[in-house]
Parts: sequence; C-alpha cells; structure tokens
Amino acid sequence: MNDTIVYFDDYCYLCSNTIQLLNWLDKGDKLMFIGLSNGISEQIPKDLLTIDSIIVFHNGQYSVKSGAIFHIIECLGGFLKIFFIFKIIPNKQLDQLYDLIARSRYRMFGKRKSCYVPKKHK
Repeated sequence: MNDTIVYFDDYCYLCSNTIQLLNWLDKGDKLMFIGLSNGISEQIPKDLLTIDSIIVFHNGQYSVKSGAIFHIIECLGGFLKIFFIFKIIPNKQLDQLYDLIARSRYRMFGKRKSCYVPKKHK
C-alpha cells in the first residue's frame, strides 16, 4: 500500500488525466500521487526538479522519464505489462520521445488554471 510515490505536473491536462487513469487502475493502492506544485515535492533532490519529467520514488531511489513509466507499469501489472514491449527500444531513444511530448504537452493538451489534486478511488 502506497510504497511508490509518483510526482507529476499537476497543471498539465495530459499529466492530470493520466494520473486519474492510473489512480483508477491502482486497485491495490500501490501508488501515491503528489503534484509537483505541492510543498511536499521539496523533498525531491533539486537536480531532479530541473528535469521536465514525471518522478517516481520507490525504495529510496528516484526514476524519471521512461524509467518512471516502466516502474509504474510494473507496480500496476495486469494488461499494462503489454507496454513492456517498448523495452526493446533503447532508453535513450524512449527518453527522447518522452522529452518531445513533455516539451509540447501544454501546447497539445492545454494547461490547467489550478492544480489537479488526485482523489483516491473507493
């Protein structure tokens, strides 16, 4: 239960909608979602905060970009494991694709006027 923390851009519609879906899929309460605008994110090392990425914290270690996504998939399991097929692509190329989407996410999906606060499903 909540052994993995997922920090996300809580002003980004793409990010917020993805977190809503992950929250719904997280039937075992394995993930805790925290917006990066929340004061709690001050615990994250400063060098990670300069990376435009989702950040996952698990067992004392941080993951970003594609590594963070694969960690979330591993936590949730089930049908999401089909996305492990993308592991055949080198991490550097996956991270470049991640960066491309991250750079254009506000332009493509919009930016919220207020931060999104995830509610745990019942």
